[in-house]
Amino acid sequence: MERHSKPADIAGNLFWGTLILLIGVTWLAINLGLVSESVWDQLWPLWPVLLIIWGLNIILQRTALHILCYLSPLILILAFAYAIASATPDSAGAAWRWTQPLGTLTAPAGPVEDYSYTYDLPANVEEVALTLDLGACRLEVEEAADPDQVSISYQGNVGIPEVDFTLEDGRLEVAGSSPSTRRAGRNTHQEWTVQLPARIPLSLSLDAGAADCRLDLRGFRLRTLDCDSGATKLKALLPPPGDEGYTVNLDTGAATTELRFPAGAPVVVQSDAALSVTNLREAGFRKRDGKWFSEGYAEGVPHARVSLEAGASTLSIQFD
Repeated sequence: MERHSKPADIAGNLFWGTLILLIGVTWLAINLGLVSESVWDQLWPLWPVLLIIWGLNIILQRTALHILCYLSPLILILAFAYAIASATPDSAGAAWRWTQPLGTLTAPAGPVEDYSYTYDLPANVEEVALTLDLGACRLEVEEAADPDQVSISYQGNVGIPEVDFTLEDGRLEVAGSSPSTRRAGRNTHQEWTVQLPARIPLSLSLDAGAADCRLDLRGFRLRTLDCDSGATKLKALLPPPGDEGYTVNLDTGAATTELRFPAGAPVVVQSDAALSVTNLREAGFRKRDGKWFSEGYAEGVPHARVSLEAGASTLSIQFD
């Protein structure tokens, strides 16, 4: 006897089959250089749409309105289309463009080359603002051996990085950007090392993809650390709050983040990361009024302010 699929089974198969197909096609398009990797940043905020569609399918599949379940693949397609259209153009100039012949996609990356940049600080520098826009790479930020010099070294096989120094009204802006890897094929290699004088107040902004980052800021006069990252491994060794305190803003995707503070440092954490794993309670933090306070915190004392907005990430805070 021939067995016919129920409408509910058909609707469910269409929903999951379409979702898997769209993820696979999007991933392939990124690998082929057709779509910017930033499409994932646009898709992530839309994940509640997935739950809504799934829930509606469950509710409607056994009612007279079950025909509406067949619209779920269309809604998924529209969500992915919106994310692709909203993706941020990368350094190749477009979020959605055929940029290279298919035959070059598997071309090996070029030889590893070294690039070095230095900037001698004038006497009137009052603040250093470091901005890094990186892709898949290794990054180290540390104190410079020469307290009057900023140095950046880059080692890679995907092209020449963009590095710029701009001094205006006592503020030195240091910008570093990775070369585009859209044409690089496989086996890419990128390593950044940034050395800064610790005596000058520092603001650091990091935008990274699949990067492995180590920031040794223990001796710095830190003002802000902003990190916007995807699948990044970040370890930051942070200084005491000093007389004014400082702010750490983390906006991450599937990232692993470790923050290490001096023993007894006053720290306040505000987390908007329902799907993240943290060790705040184990590290001695106590929750009050929607925030987490370290054991060293006291009212009126300058402290480190940590703000976390994350996807399915892991945050570990340690005190040394």
